[in-house]
Amino acid sequence: IPYPERRQAPLANLGAHYMIPPTYYKSTVKSRVYKVSPGFDVDEEIRGIVTGATVSELFSNLIKADEGQILKVKSVADGTELAQDALLSLNDTLVVMAADSINKTYYRLDVKEVGLSSDAVLTSTRFNIEIQSEPKSAGESADEHVGTGIISGIEYGTTLQFIVNNVTVPSGASLTIINSEGAYISRKVLNFDTTYVQVTVNPDMYFEVVAEDGVTTIVYQLQPETGANDVFILSDMYTVKQSDNLVANIPKGTNVSAFYSNVVPSLGASMKVVDKLGFERTIDDIREDDKLIVSSANGEVNRVYHFSLLSTGNTNATAYLAYVLSNRYNVDQVGYVIEGATAQTGLDDFYSNITAVEGASVVIVDSEMNEKTEGDLNDGDMLKVTSLDGNIVVFYQLSLKVTGVDVSTLQQFRIYPNPTVGELNVSGLNSGNRIQLLNTMGVVVRDLTAHSSIVSININDQPQGMYFIAISDKDKLLGIFKAIVQ
Repeated sequence: IPYPERRQAPLANLGAHYMIPPTYYKSTVKSRVYKVSPGFDVDEEIRGIVTGATVSELFSNLIKADEGQILKVKSVADGTELAQDALLSLNDTLVVMAADSINKTYYRLDVKEVGLSSDAVLTSTRFNIEIQSEPKSAGESADEHVGTGIISGIEYGTTLQFIVNNVTVPSGASLTIINSEGAYISRKVLNFDTTYVQVTVNPDMYFEVVAEDGVTTIVYQLQPETGANDVFILSDMYTVKQSDNLVANIPKGTNVSAFYSNVVPSLGASMKVVDKLGFERTIDDIREDDKLIVSSANGEVNRVYHFSLLSTGNTNATAYLAYVLSNRYNVDQVGYVIEGATAQTGLDDFYSNITAVEGASVVIVDSEMNEKTEGDLNDGDMLKVTSLDGNIVVFYQLSLKVTGVDVSTLQQFRIYPNPTVGELNVSGLNSGNRIQLLNTMGVVVRDLTAHSSIVSININDQPQGMYFIAISDKDKLLGIFKAIVQ
């Protein structure tokens, strides 16, 4: 060995341990052809043996745990030992004697006209299951053993465990949950505060079903229901407040890559983190004034989420946030522009149709930064938003309509009674309007279509708390309203 390698050679295996496990006491066998039960119980069996197979063929397809094992097959008819060229029958018994001549295992032989099942088709009475490409049987090209399918009719927010509980796996087949890269997905994960939570469905989840034959496979993509204009994210790690467009409880020091790995956009949507100037952040840690832009599959709708990092000590986690939301006006959170108001919109009317993030204060200022306390909006006016801690100030430009048509002339909806204890009524609807009731996690718990001007929503089975009612006409959102269930 040349220098300096020879000086390291004596240390190469330092601390290593080598062990050849004893097998002389084992009376179990395995197989790459048949399905063999573990061999540690009284009801052991070997499945997949085809009618016409001989004892010799059986032995050639078994893997001994120890070369000293002795294998015999006893006839189901009279209990005699079968010769090597004898044909196997249903319920014949394979006797495996361990090399120590003490331990024995008895396997019942399941001999049938067909071998192991190649059925990998899931069924369900709750979800829609479609096979897109059929897998070829085990006797054909190995590259064609994998088929594909889709499981749809799933609502966002549904847990993986619930989906697993509501699909039927063929007898003898196995089901594994994986992502698009083939990595295993757990049904429970630790969230930001190290509490185990149920994992919810997202489009990057697949059910890999391997048939009893161990070869035939179908990979089913889970497809939660979403529209072309649906834009949102979900997370099992962080808290996503859909009503506030806020991703909360992000640990400080979380880098962009780690953040992306713990959030999932709605089906087909894309997302990117940008800094306060609107430039994409591809490296480094998430900052307090960063934002997440989520774009719909058709590229026509964008949604902006703000970040709330986990508090440290006595620091309020959301004290630095400064932004507003609106159900009436179009708010550009990147360019900081509010569209939809007119020169005839009064200050009180404008304020009543915007909502500041918790703790932030808002005020209309003119082009000279003087606060306006009365009158209507004018060109050059801006909305000044100040964070709770007073350190962050954001100015939204007001892009006023010049048509003179105030958005207040648009169709008005009424939600009553609010708060409620068992039923909500929505009035002011047109036939065909869609009414969705969402909880604070963004999960749709009711989805209705209006056939008259008033729709009643029964919520007796829903827990107390805040809900959101989204009213839309085809792909156009008409408004989002809050409702309280007591």
